[in-house]
Amino acid sequence: MATTTFTPPTVTPEQPAALDEKTLNAYRRLGFLVADLDPMDRIPPERQPDLAEDADPATAEYACGFYCGTIGVEFMHIPDPARRRWIKAQMETGERPALDRDRILDLLTRAATFEQFLQSRYLGTKRFSLEG
Repeated sequence: MATTTFTPPTVTPEQPAALDEKTLNAYRRLGFLVADLDPMDRIPPERQPDLAEDADPATAEYACGFYCGTIGVEFMHIPDPARRRWIKAQMETGERPALDRDRILDLLTRAATFEQFLQSRYLGTKRFSLEG
């Protein structure tokens, strides 16, 4: 019996025909500084002049979709090129498949339920929570 491998589709920003490598590397290095990390929108991300200088608009929009969203990653300082390539590949592949998101939600729900159980069962006992 032949087996087939299912590869879920990924949603990525529309890739321009020709990517400007200089602009892409600038966003890989500094994109985390302008990432939208404040869910309450109290502090707007700071503008980075290094990202605006000589940036190809199409490449900048493409790179910003990966590196300036709600997740920021600082990885270009890592000395091992293989590790940098792995992180770059993980960041630039788009959204997580729905199966991964569902599994993560299930694990978080189980952990929260277990934490509520510990709170009710061992009231007043020192413990560590999921909230840090």
